[in-house]
Amino acid sequence: MANERIRGEIMSLVQTIIPIAGLRPEYTRRRLDLVRGGAQPEFVIREETHVGDNLGEKLVEVEQVVAEKPWLRKLLEDVVNGERSAVFIVTLGALVITTAVGAGYEFGVRGGRDLKELHYRLKEFTDKRRAR
Repeated sequence: MANERIRGEIMSLVQTIIPIAGLRPEYTRRRLDLVRGGAQPEFVIREETHVGDNLGEKLVEVEQVVAEKPWLRKLLEDVVNGERSAVFIVTLGALVITTAVGAGYEFGVRGGRDLKELHYRLKEFTDKRRAR
């Protein structure tokens, strides 16, 4: 947990790991060709493919976790209402949610994706299921 002082207040970050079986982060697949062998081999990238995460395929499981954890639903609502600040990262087999315990903290681009995105994706997914 990281602590720092912001204008006289103690600022804390809390990370929560939510296991979701089969969840996969985005990655870049590279195929290399050997140009020169020896003690210091050289390679050239023949093909590079970006593969996105599979969060969209795992929304059923995420929805179940949110239903089982009332605090997570409340956190999602607070983030959407602007009362809290939180980001999430898709990792191998889990969602990692980082939440600011205090006001005025900005995560920045490298902190992860805004938790609002997860809320809106879950809402869209739930609305589509209900419409069927």
